[in-house]
Amino acid sequence: MITKSSRAIAAALLAGGGFVVGVTVLAIVLTRVLVDGGLPVRPADGAILDDLIALVPLIGAFALVNVIAAVGLMLDRTWAAGLAVATALVAVAVGSTALILLALGSDPFASTASGRSTADGFGIVGLFTVVYLAIIVAVSSPDWSPRSSAGAAA
Repeated sequence: MITKSSRAIAAALLAGGGFVVGVTVLAIVLTRVLVDGGLPVRPADGAILDDLIALVPLIGAFALVNVIAAVGLMLDRTWAAGLAVATALVAVAVGSTALILLALGSDPFASTASGRSTADGFGIVGLFTVVYLAIIVAVSSPDWSPRSSAGAAA
């Protein structure tokens, strides 16, 4: 059975993750508005922004699912643990893939300026991945349904 403290920790991590991802979506959209309004950008940065804009609905949906799972955990809904684990598994898969791609794409002989950028990327993606691994650990239990295990014991 999921304890109240582990459920609260998982809910807090999911809500925090959803908030950060939601703010990221807002930043991407506002950047697009500024670039469309005449903000000068390098062509490579404009191409990355175009790619990110195409992903905004998926990223926004991920943020929303995080918040829904967090609320469900706090309200002790039977479906919430499964949704939390599924959401965290998606995040860990994406984060692990990103870490692998960062490692494969990094240049060990790069200048310190670009080396710092790579280190920042590893830190951000690594933290993202570890947070969602912590959610999986907090929610994992032999019986994912807190209410059914309480009812079975009665």
